[in-house]
Amino acid sequence: MPQKRTGFTIVELLIVIVVIGILAAITIVSYNGVVGKANEAKAKSELVNANQQILLAIAASGTDTAPTTLTAANATATTGGILQYSAGNPTTDAYCLTSSTGKASYYQNNTTQPSPIAGACPGHLNANGSNVTNLADDPNVNSLPSITLNGAVGGQFYSTAAPKYGTTFARFLWSAAGTSAPTVYESGINYDFGAGSATTSVWTRVTKAATMNLCSVGERAVGSSLPALTGTSACATTACTASTWCRLQVTNNTLTNDVEALRYAVSVSSTVSWAVNDAFDIDGVMISPGTTYYNFADGSSAGWQWAGAANASQSSGPAL
Repeated sequence: MPQKRTGFTIVELLIVIVVIGILAAITIVSYNGVVGKANEAKAKSELVNANQQILLAIAASGTDTAPTTLTAANATATTGGILQYSAGNPTTDAYCLTSSTGKASYYQNNTTQPSPIAGACPGHLNANGSNVTNLADDPNVNSLPSITLNGAVGGQFYSTAAPKYGTTFARFLWSAAGTSAPTVYESGINYDFGAGSATTSVWTRVTKAATMNLCSVGERAVGSSLPALTGTSACATTACTASTWCRLQVTNNTLTNDVEALRYAVSVSSTVSWAVNDAFDIDGVMISPGTTYYNFADGSSAGWQWAGAANASQSSGPAL
């Protein structure tokens, strides 16, 4: 008589393995959720505590100036936490503070974001890696009054005719025919780079093929009547085809500790026969500390956030 075998079939074993896998996945997800909530709570708590210390330091200064470091404010992170701090101009009380624990990061400042919000200050690291910062506070050139026009360029307005980014861009039209090579767009930002480098890139489009020039100049303040700083300028040219968006970019490696602002200018550096109503378009301004060029992004890009008002402030987020 055949002996009866006992045990599990392969199908039964597979079913058990699948069930165990499902239960393990549920447990891991639940655990990660609990840990994530705890990290968020800790990051927020440390942010609030450090912010209170900074405010106390400002009040104690007698001059309403922000402390230059967290140590000066007696603010420290507990085990597992990271605090990052950036003070603005030393004569003001402006600052930005980021707190990170695990994969949770929150920040706040005393100008545009007085309460904790998920993310990191421009230039700070977030919990998932380094943020890229776009220091341009008008990246889509929405503030036409700030534009300086030279040469034979006339009308200026917003256009929606095939922008490089977003829905609009700035357009300038030649008001007279000729071969002038004007500086068409000029603007700047206030930012204390210290002794270091900065990259600037601008997207431009002109009706005629032309060699375009982009210059980056370190200054003491945008619009200041103080003399320009020696040895802090850099320029680069790019050959652009007609009626096609063209990226201009330049790295300024000669910034000094005196630099508290960066001015940039886009100009036509070749001789071109311009006609009335030939167009010069500007869009997608990207300025970042360091020497790495990044793809354009601003607070409206995926994973990015504005440091203040939309389209009128610096922004930061992951490299795109």
